[in-house]
Amino acid sequence: MTDFCEREIVAIEEVFPETFVYICDFHREQSWTRWVSKIDNGVSQCKDSSLSMLRRCAHACTLAEYQDAVQKLQKSSHWITNSRLRNWFTKTWMSKEKRWVWANRFGKGLLVNTNNGLERQNKTFKYQFLEQRKNNNLSGMISTLLQEYLPSMMLK
Repeated sequence: MTDFCEREIVAIEEVFPETFVYICDFHREQSWTRWVSKIDNGVSQCKDSSLSMLRRCAHACTLAEYQDAVQKLQKSSHWITNSRLRNWFTKTWMSKEKRWVWANRFGKGLLVNTNNGLERQNKTFKYQFLEQRKNNNLSGMISTLLQEYLPSMMLK
């Protein structure tokens, strides 16, 4: 699970061919909120209702729900009157719906919807446990991970 970085997604799936990369809900939501809030995109005055329709698409638990949510979005005045919204959502998001629509995760045993916790753990490891060990080699980093960081996190 990553943010929406196509180069990163392609790289992960090339290195691990049995893997399918999903887009993190936190980062998807962040991207959508930034896009609808940008005045130049023409939906900032109706951003709450636009985001609500977009979220219905994302949170659909079945493909039928997703298709229904997309149809409602496409019949909305926001969609009909705003070519930027139509182009952005169609080209950027609908073409990648298997990566972010909840219906595509169900039945695959995926219970995680964000990688934000992992990012927070990485930040803790990097700045609290490795900060004073900048000259460590890979072996030193792994030792710190196994002997200090993991035991500390388990106690927490």
